[in-house]
Amino acid sequence: MRRISRLALVLSLAGLFFLPTLTQAQGLGDLREQVQKVGQIYADGYVQPVSDAFGANLNGGLFRTADVGNGFLPGLPIDVYLGVSVSGALMGPANSSFAPPSRSFTETAPDGSEVETTIRVENPNGTAKDRVPNVFGDTDPEGSMTVTSTVTRPDGTTQTSTETFDNIPPGLIDTPVAPLIVPQLGLGSIAGTDVQVRYLPKAQITYSGNDFGKVGLFGLAVRHDIDQWIPVPLPLQLAAQGSWNQFSFESGGGEILDASGWALNVQASKGIPVLPVVLYGGLQYEKFTTEYSFDFQAPTGQNIPVTLEQDASNTTRGIVGLSVNFTVIRLNVDYAVSNGNNVATVGAGFRL
Repeated sequence: MRRISRLALVLSLAGLFFLPTLTQAQGLGDLREQVQKVGQIYADGYVQPVSDAFGANLNGGLFRTADVGNGFLPGLPIDVYLGVSVSGALMGPANSSFAPPSRSFTETAPDGSEVETTIRVENPNGTAKDRVPNVFGDTDPEGSMTVTSTVTRPDGTTQTSTETFDNIPPGLIDTPVAPLIVPQLGLGSIAGTDVQVRYLPKAQITYSGNDFGKVGLFGLAVRHDIDQWIPVPLPLQLAAQGSWNQFSFESGGGEILDASGWALNVQASKGIPVLPVVLYGGLQYEKFTTEYSFDFQAPTGQNIPVTLEQDASNTTRGIVGLSVNFTVIRLNVDYAVSNGNNVATVGAGFRL
């Protein structure tokens, strides 16, 4: 499970902008095994910021102007854009820790046994710990963890076992920003409609001799020019867009994470006379869901497959940005204020 958390940083231009944060990672070789031993409820709080960061980032950088189908080269019947966007979800103090589960939970083993588990996390002085790190939290936390499971087998027999760990699951990276790079290709327009494709072929990712697993991305967005239907001239361009993105992560021969989501937005832009600058903004409604798969290794010896589904916290955002055009090169930067994670995005690409 530890490797799942690294995805938010693995795709950050191979660390071009954020190599210093990658080097802070600690205990990565043991992290997945530790999460497997805490079960679904603890894992739910531990990985939630990953779902939030993925949703915030993948639903960012969808547009750089509301002008649909305005190609750079005169007489060229298509508008082409090829570039990348790098979105960074801002991770505040509330995104770095969570309250450990205070109640027992029950899961069903493949043989039909019911396994009831209680987790206690303690400070070095033996008192209960109020907060524990998630994947974006403290990489060297103090404290210990005790996992107690009672299994009730189909024949009615029971067994109770306890396992104590000298360390609690650490954070993957203690960082204020979780970045993600997305390559994208835009093509248009037909009847005032263009499309944008996001694609990253499923491939093995390695860095500094470490295996990050196999990742893949596909996304599609369709945008339509609104102001063409308004019979009076407008002082700005208007457009509406819908998008869908899917992301997957594999490690050890199987898929660990599958994420997908959609977004709907309305956007507006206005060029500044004489200058190659466009101001743009928009309002967006979105939903993003991640599904994690792992095995809970109970102290009683049961190996219980777990599927954990989460929704990202972001559902609405307001976006303001600036795009600058240098002949065939387009650069843009925008900031999104959301009900979940705020997101800063920069983009660069070539347009025709």
